Amino acid sequence: MPSSPSEANPSRSVRPVRGTRVLITGAAGFLGSHLARALTERGAIVGAMSRSRSRLEALHPELAIERIECDLTQRDEVRARIDEFAPEVIFHYASEPDAEESFDHTRRCIQTNLLATVNLLEAFAGSGGLLVYGDSAKVYGNAPWPDPASAFDRHIEPNSSYAVTKAAGWMMCRCHSALHGFKTVSLRPTLIYGPGQPRNLIRYVIERACAGDATITLSGGAQTRDPLFIDDAIDAAVRVLERGDALSGQAITIGGGQEMSVLEIARLIVELCGSSAAVRPGPDMARPTEVWRIASDNRKAEQSLQWFVNTPFREGLARTIRDHLGECPATLSSTTRRRTT
Repeated sequence: MPSSPSEANPSRSVRPVRGTRVLITGAAGFLGSHLARALTERGAIVGAMSRSRSRLEALHPELAIERIECDLTQRDEVRARIDEFAPEVIFHYASEPDAEESFDHTRRCIQTNLLATVNLLEAFAGSGGLLVYGDSAKVYGNAPWPDPASAFDRHIEPNSSYAVTKAAGWMMCRCHSALHGFKTVSLRPTLIYGPGQPRNLIRYVIERACAGDATITLSGGAQTRDPLFIDDAIDAAVRVLERGDALSGQAITIGGGQEMSVLEIARLIVELCGSSAAVRPGPDMARPTEVWRIASDNRKAEQSLQWFVNTPFREGLARTIRDHLGECPATLSSTTRRRTT
């Protein structure tokens, strides 16, 4: 295993996408569904796994994807489905999302983010394949930033049930990779956005601006984010499939490369939507587990994966807004078309 990104030879041990058997857990979700399409179109043999039959049936019905219904919290069921599909590569994107803290939420995070991961690792043990762990930059919490000239990796300080269990899931991946003869890489993105995204900050502001709200109030506003467009996130995932065997045990952070405050992001969205809404910070509305700074140092991804950001934030936002135009009032839709084309 290379000890640093600079020692990883990007031309060594490149796995072809075409013909590779790839299982995607959480395949009916935002990131998983985009990856399923991208890999299928590149010739991979894709197994799309979800516990929701209806969402699987609606997943790219025009594409030749094997749809696999499975509850990852059920150990025997997971083993049976893995044995049947026999993946060479797994992208593990099934996850309990971040949410307001409660003990019920904590239990769901343990079940979905940790126990389900252990079940998957057990079923994949001895395969010799590659498991790509769908991680999150939220595992860094509010840890101090290192000197950027001397460090690629930050110390993790997860401060929520979601982040704690995501961090623990990755530690389990590393542990069982070493014990059971498969390789693993963590791909740790910042805030991913784009067409079809779930209702996070960016979609929330787009919806409110398109609804004609006079005022949009945020939870906080001073915290920073580094949004990453979905196409760039998918490009990174494909490159990990190709090159991940030489990077086993490493966590690779990826982001859009443009750190902005939540307030700045919201105001740019309002501008691109052609809305006159006033965006107001709500400092008293921030959660106790708020992560106040999320940004990326992409040098490790650039060196080890030959991956680079291709979509400027303004361009990615414009494409995302156009995806929502059918929900906008006609006046805002026409204004947005003029401003974003």
